[in-house]
Amino acid sequence: MNKIHSEVCWSDTEGHLIETVMHRRGFTNLSTTIPKQGKWRWAVRHGWIDDSLTGPVAELDGLYSENFAYEVYRDAFIAPNPHLADDAVVERWVIHLARAVHDTHADVARLEARLAAHAELRTPAMTTRLRTIHGELDALILRQRVANECVAEFDSRLREYVEALTVEAHHTCATEVRHELIHGYQGSFDSEGRLVVATDASGRGGEACGYGWIAETGEVGFGLTVTAEIHQAEMIAICRAAVAPELADRDLLILSDNQGCVDLINRVLEHGVYEVQRRSRHPLPWMRQAYAQRDRIKVAWVKGHHGHILNEAADRLAALAIREANGVSSHAIAGELAEIRSRFTRLATSTPIGRAA
Repeated sequence: MNKIHSEVCWSDTEGHLIETVMHRRGFTNLSTTIPKQGKWRWAVRHGWIDDSLTGPVAELDGLYSENFAYEVYRDAFIAPNPHLADDAVVERWVIHLARAVHDTHADVARLEARLAAHAELRTPAMTTRLRTIHGELDALILRQRVANECVAEFDSRLREYVEALTVEAHHTCATEVRHELIHGYQGSFDSEGRLVVATDASGRGGEACGYGWIAETGEVGFGLTVTAEIHQAEMIAICRAAVAPELADRDLLILSDNQGCVDLINRVLEHGVYEVQRRSRHPLPWMRQAYAQRDRIKVAWVKGHHGHILNEAADRLAALAIREANGVSSHAIAGELAEIRSRFTRLATSTPIGRAA
């Protein structure tokens, strides 16, 4: 039987950006759905299977329907034909067997009905004829089982191969997806060597806001702020990430979806706390914390709710802080926190997505 070859190299990964890369590489959701019929030609069309055929298989593939049906008959009643089990023709074999079984079932039913209705037809010759047709039906059903097993085995190999390609794609496309994740928004910066962290705040808590941050390596932090103003809460989230003990030994690129907050923090980093404080009403302690980290942090804007995996995780962490403050069980909080981290770290562990390509 033809074997699926492994030289094909294409790619894909996870989530919305993964789908974008997958479509760009010609691997769509439609093309990953193995059809119920025409599996071999479908696999050949996608370049996943060798289309070269041996002599006997090529002959079978080129036969007209009536001639192919005769070969199916010879296989069932004269001598088995191993070439009918080849990937290229096995589905055709199944189709012709199904027709033969159906027609033979009909012959048996018609003959039995005639014998039941006409006693004079119940001769030894007719009884022998009925026994012969039953034998033919049994032989066809036996070969049909073999053919169905061959198709099922071919389908299983195709599915395993498509799954293997998907796994391969997670690694092959890591660099491209990394670029999309980190650079897929307005603004430019030098991210080489910096650990990428996203922050966000949630104002759904009434008297206080929740904040959250998550690093590309999986570290997280979340909690309540001392202010109910979302703009200040966003600044606090950035500063909390900047001074987090888990990240103290790394230079950071901090992403926030609050453009005004990003601009303000950048002014603090560039001009100092005093110049900015004179023109704004933001909490001085948080500005001083940000300014103290000016040699190791950069802050940039990322478009919110636009598929950026770190930004989405930070948003969920900020909401999680509100839920925890509202009395959600610690078990539920721990479960959701683990889900947030695992969803991200599946991608992060394959390659450090914050490194410059």
